[in-house]
Amino acid sequence: MKTIPYCNRREAGIAVAEALVSYRGRPDVAILAITPHSVALGIEVAKFLVAPLDLFLVRTLHSETTPDAIIAGVSSGGLSWTDAQRIEPGDPIVQKWIATERINVEAEEKRLRGDEPESDSWHLNFVLVDDGLSTGHTMQTAVRLLRQRNPVGIIVATPIGTQEACQHLAAEVTEVVCLTTVEQHGTEAAYYVDPSALSETEIRSELKRYFRVQPVA
Repeated sequence: MKTIPYCNRREAGIAVAEALVSYRGRPDVAILAITPHSVALGIEVAKFLVAPLDLFLVRTLHSETTPDAIIAGVSSGGLSWTDAQRIEPGDPIVQKWIATERINVEAEEKRLRGDEPESDSWHLNFVLVDDGLSTGHTMQTAVRLLRQRNPVGIIVATPIGTQEACQHLAAEVTEVVCLTTVEQHGTEAAYYVDPSALSETEIRSELKRYFRVQPVA
């Protein structure tokens, strides 16, 4: 198995894809990239698994009193989640944040997806990909939001993650595929020789290629 640092996110995606070989060619599998930076990785996973790729962009709101805690989240499709144990229902500040971030996510999706509509197929096993898990809070929020769509299963896939993040996520999803676990998450330069991301134009082009990929019978 390739060890870190990876040349770039595409090389990391190839390594992650190979670890997901049991999902290859299955018509009930789709790939979701939770950040623009993770699209390059998602492309290689989708290519190897012969599965469609789409965006599932996520925004998180941190607690002012406990910065490490996420109290609300918003994602593609206008989904929202709040931590009922930390905030009161209908909290006006949180609701204002949710409304604003829904608009921001929709605008970013429009730029990145172009004219491609959001997928309407949710009874699937979704592979959520990210290029690295530090606290895992964004991924955990993505899982909680995606669960509202009642998927068959949720698989988290990443080349690098902290032990703590992977352990917490393992309790919430079908499977966690993390190629390398570390005690503390470092900088991008520690894991990618070339940390540059795809441009918005490149993301639009790639999503058009892989949005409707179907396994060969």
